[in-house]
Amino acid sequence: MHQTSTPNVPSATCWPRVMLGVLLLGLTAHPSPAAAATRMYMGVKIKPVLDIKVGDRGYCKTVFQGLTVSTFRIQVKGILFNYFPRQHLILIQSSDPKMKLAGVVAGMSGSPCYIGGGLAGALAYGPNWSKRPIAMLTPIRYMLDELKRRPRGLGRSPTLSLRPRARPIPGIGRLARRPTRSGVATAARLLAWRSSGNPLSPWFRSVPAPRSARIRLGLGGMKRMSVPLAVSGFDRVTLKELAQDLRPYGFTVVAGGGSSADALKYYKRPRRFVNGGSIGVQLMRGAMSMNGTGTVTVVVGSKVLAFGHPMANWGEHYIPVTSSWIHMFMPGYSTSYKISTALGELGSLVQDRRPCIIADMKKRAPMIPVKVTIISKGGGKQDYSFEIFSNRKITHYYLQFALRGLLRRAVPDLVDTTISARISLDISYPRGSRTVRRTVTLDDYFQVGKGAGYGFRIGMTRGFRILAFLLGQNLARVSLSKVRIRIRTQQAVRAATIEHVRLAANEVEPGQIVNIRVGLRRHMGGRYVKVIPVVIPRHVVSGTVIRIDVTAGPLAAVDAAPVYSMADLWRIIGRMYSSRQLVVRVMQPAEGTSVRGRIISHLPGSVTDSLRSGSSARLRLLFRSSYRRALLLPDVLSGAKRVYVRVRRRP
Repeated sequence: MHQTSTPNVPSATCWPRVMLGVLLLGLTAHPSPAAAATRMYMGVKIKPVLDIKVGDRGYCKTVFQGLTVSTFRIQVKGILFNYFPRQHLILIQSSDPKMKLAGVVAGMSGSPCYIGGGLAGALAYGPNWSKRPIAMLTPIRYMLDELKRRPRGLGRSPTLSLRPRARPIPGIGRLARRPTRSGVATAARLLAWRSSGNPLSPWFRSVPAPRSARIRLGLGGMKRMSVPLAVSGFDRVTLKELAQDLRPYGFTVVAGGGSSADALKYYKRPRRFVNGGSIGVQLMRGAMSMNGTGTVTVVVGSKVLAFGHPMANWGEHYIPVTSSWIHMFMPGYSTSYKISTALGELGSLVQDRRPCIIADMKKRAPMIPVKVTIISKGGGKQDYSFEIFSNRKITHYYLQFALRGLLRRAVPDLVDTTISARISLDISYPRGSRTVRRTVTLDDYFQVGKGAGYGFRIGMTRGFRILAFLLGQNLARVSLSKVRIRIRTQQAVRAATIEHVRLAANEVEPGQIVNIRVGLRRHMGGRYVKVIPVVIPRHVVSGTVIRIDVTAGPLAAVDAAPVYSMADLWRIIGRMYSSRQLVVRVMQPAEGTSVRGRIISHLPGSVTDSLRSGSSARLRLLFRSSYRRALLLPDVLSGAKRVYVRVRRRP
């Protein structure tokens, strides 16, 4: 029987699969130009800058409300080559209806933009005064290259503290450590109370960020997009002062929600960052809150790249990062911004560089706990607790504003007020093979005429100065485990001024006890006299004219050698006086020298002559030996007086 073969004709049910296979084969053989221009770089599908053409269209991701990531359309207008040294920028414009009302707003920094199926860059720069949705992108490759940077690590971060370089001290051995010459110079500059001037004058320059973070707002062209700093717990006056200081550094201070326990319960809290989601850098949390808001560009493993520009150009830094709940866009004539509330902590900032910031979801950054207690007659006792980020140069700056806001809220009265402030610092630092733990407590007293909230500055206190010094010094790596501040206010005038100083005679004898009569005038309440017995030093040469200074405690200069160790610092702190102390000092001209942080005076003439003719000019220092006595008074003192007497020996 003859059988004829029939061709294999696909059935009707097989035709869709055949057509799909032909289509896939065609796509593989002839890829689209846009797909061919994308490539993988460090695990991310990117669109290289040179493959982007004018007129290319794409889209960006950001959060308009809540936690939902939305998109908006963009179109490429050109490439600005070498806008920064060795860094190009991509000029784009959006025609999306969502962008026409508010334009490019603060808080969209870092929004990932995709062109031709690949990640092109992050929204980062915008025009100074234009309301049109025009912006510039930081190419993604510059941001990914920052992942190649090797960090020093949390234990060696220069923003937290500095580890002194080990140097052997001649005659002691290799186990001893001494700070570098620059470290001693830094300590001498910060300890300005060693000078004879008023130690309450500003002795450090407080800036909210490095100078490299400043933005020239008056220049034409593009500037980096502002970072909205959502602040809660502050009054309107303090917010205005903070906004004026931070505006030149690219921050827009806005009143937002704080990261409280109620907020974490009320809003949905994400478990990790996503591309196009919101990210916040948390400078402060608790009763006072500060959170800089931006957008996540891309997540690579546990690393999170965001902003597309620096936050404050701090370099390697460790600050908690959080997710944020976006309430809405707030359109404005000068700057539009996102209103947000910080949610739970999801990692730590590790890098703050020109192309972007980098966070690590596997790390946690340390914070300094602060407890503030304010006691007043009308408001009773009020306790506030919050945490602040650790930065050795600027933590004290933000802490001042937090304390100022708390005082204005707790004690808003604009009347004459007497203030007592106690600051306690729990610190630890390494010394040899062990860790030294110490609590430093200093009391200060002030009389202000505009109330505690407007006339008092916490930076005037000795405790705050020691805090700023411990953070910024180069002598040892100091860790602050807790800061406690207790402020008691009383609506009264308890202040007095030193009017005159008198002695019974113009000549005294070595070793004699003389009575010094100090006249004081209360600002409201008459005059009174204090008699203070003082011992004239026995070693004073006959015929020498000595000076007797009577000053309020803060005006009493501290005679101290350059600080070489933490022990030298404690000695200086022990010689600092409060404004309720009346200090009498007997001063005489005397040559001496300092060795390793200690003053050596009363040297024989042969020794001083050899030092004067020696080759080392650093040892020839002029100091005054002095006798001191301090008397505690009920008034806040001000002023200073001095008298001169001649020392005569009896025949």
